[in-house]
Amino acid sequence: MDFILSRRCSVSRYGDGEMNMIIQLLTDNKSVISPTFQQYDKRLAERLLEIISAENYDNARHIVCIPLWFRGYVGLYKPEVCYLCKKYFVLNHRYILRVLNRRRQYFNANITRFYMSYVDKAGCEAFVARLKKIWDGRSVCVVEGVYSRLGVGNDLFANAADLKRILCPAHNAFSRYDEILHCIVENIPTNTLVLIALGHTATVLAYDLSLKGFQAIDLGHIDVEYEWMLMGATDKAPLRNKSVNEVGINNVFAKDCADSVYQSQILAEVV
Repeated sequence: MDFILSRRCSVSRYGDGEMNMIIQLLTDNKSVISPTFQQYDKRLAERLLEIISAENYDNARHIVCIPLWFRGYVGLYKPEVCYLCKKYFVLNHRYILRVLNRRRQYFNANITRFYMSYVDKAGCEAFVARLKKIWDGRSVCVVEGVYSRLGVGNDLFANAADLKRILCPAHNAFSRYDEILHCIVENIPTNTLVLIALGHTATVLAYDLSLKGFQAIDLGHIDVEYEWMLMGATDKAPLRNKSVNEVGINNVFAKDCADSVYQSQILAEVV
């Protein structure tokens, strides 16, 4: 967090979904599980591998974040989360170690996974207060799936100077990747902070935007984690007017949103 605040660098985040796509590329194993919102795409897998394993990198401009459990550390998680992470690491550690570049520094991907998976939630509110400093007083453009609606119905981005949105496909967003990138570059000034919630596509998009002079941060899951924190939820729950992939991509709460502020923020749609 301090590194992002002091350097204003861009951020790409990796998790099991991104790693599964890389594993499918490396092994040509069609049985590797793909998420429901993004089917396997060879070009996407190649870009994910390129970015996480790059030899020439500049952490002052762009950082790659990975989960702590990519290194086998699960000590802070709930028992059921620990079990799943350990199982994944045992089954896939040879691929994880193969793609990580031991000569570069990686950062913690859980900056947006600050609540639900942890046993001790006492420091969550203080953590979020620091997280909000990233966009404090800045012009923000949220690039998100059409039903994600980050910050709608809560105060997550209340301290931003202004906020615009570019809406993208809820499924297989990478199939429109070139159009999404072009839309951002053509419509958003480079001094605007770009926050992306677009699954695997966000990982690649944050990197490519950093090359074009933007600060772009992959912030997937931040809104649902924030909502769950405000609710005091102990289990993952659906959210009204938002799609929450982890409780069902087609949950009934993700309907058209008539919120006038939200509608006024929509700058463009690539859907």
